[in-house]
Amino acid sequence: MRYTKEKQQSHKAWWGGALVLGVLSALVIFQLHQATFEAYTISSLEAAMEQHKEENKNLKLAQSAGNSFDQLASLAQQYNFEKVKNISYLQLLEGPVARKSGNNE
Repeated sequence: MRYTKEKQQSHKAWWGGALVLGVLSALVIFQLHQATFEAYTISSLEAAMEQHKEENKNLKLAQSAGNSFDQLASLAQQYNFEKVKNISYLQLLEGPVARKSGNNE
């Protein structure tokens, strides 16, 4: 058996096909790895987002309970506030309260 040009070309074609198949297989494996990584990342981010939503809801409830006017009466009593009975106003006898000061004054 001699090594002819025909056998040489068939070997080149076989090696070329094997090389193309190897490259394509590597690309498929890489893309599957990337898709799996992104899927796990998205699922973990969605779980974190749900946790933050629940935490935000709890904080809104706590904030509304903390800003309640139910405690206002007890705070007023604690600071010895009294209910207003009479309102009186000061009446100015002269013109405006503030005057423009000139150079002569």
